[in-house]
Amino acid sequence: MEYKKVAGFLLFVGAVQFVLGMIISEALYPDYSTANNYISDLGVGPSALIFNSSICLLGLFIVAGAYFIQKAFKSKIFSILLALTGIGAMGVGIFTEDYPPLHGIFSLITFLFAGISIIFSSKFERPPLAYLSIILGQPHLFRSLFLVMAFIWVWERAEWSV
Repeated sequence: MEYKKVAGFLLFVGAVQFVLGMIISEALYPDYSTANNYISDLGVGPSALIFNSSICLLGLFIVAGAYFIQKAFKSKIFSILLALTGIGAMGVGIFTEDYPPLHGIFSLITFLFAGISIIFSSKFERPPLAYLSIILGQPHLFRSLFLVMAFIWVWERAEWSV
């Protein structure tokens, strides 16, 4: 068995089914707008079952892919980074935006470790793809920094009932 191919297949299928699930969720959500709504809104709207199932499946495929990445490349660091990305994605699907701060924490985990994973994957690629991985990982890291700042801002201003 070629572990690289299995890992690639799992990651590809996970990504494709998520993109399709998101497109279907957007189409079934009345007045949903990518300009005016957050992607997380799909997890609590009329198409929530489709979106949440799809993002949970994405996480599951990523975790399974991480297992085969470990087998193929013998890189515990890369496998752990990918597995954390998958766990974060499953957390986003389980803890929707109706469950702050858990949703924010899992979103942060997903974006942060996805960005680091994308950049780290450059170690296993040849140029120019290696350079492309480094470039494509940057927006996730910046988004993660933004999420951390927003999370701290909200946390400091929240009135938590005890």
